[in-house]
Amino acid sequence: METETLGALLAAFLERTRYPGPVTGPINGGGAPRHDRVEQARRARVDYALIESLIEPGATVLDVGCGDGELLANLTADKHIRGEGIEVDPDLLLACIQ
Repeated sequence: METETLGALLAAFLERTRYPGPVTGPINGGGAPRHDRVEQARRARVDYALIESLIEPGATVLDVGCGDGELLANLTADKHIRGEGIEVDPDLLLACIQ
């Protein structure tokens, strides 16, 4: 991970421990604002209800390409799963940490 991206992730994590509001703006000073990319990921995932219906309560779940972690958060709350997520997009990873 690039130094700037790692710094942004750590800063967002530390900021989140002080202030509960969202942090907006681009990472590394370029590209679409992070909140736009996160919103695009949320709109693209209309299959959460179907996925949740297939998961047994208490299951162990590995979510590859977990985006902002919303599905894992829902499964943890609703189905009491043990879950881990993998995401390579630093904007979505940052949203998940927040």
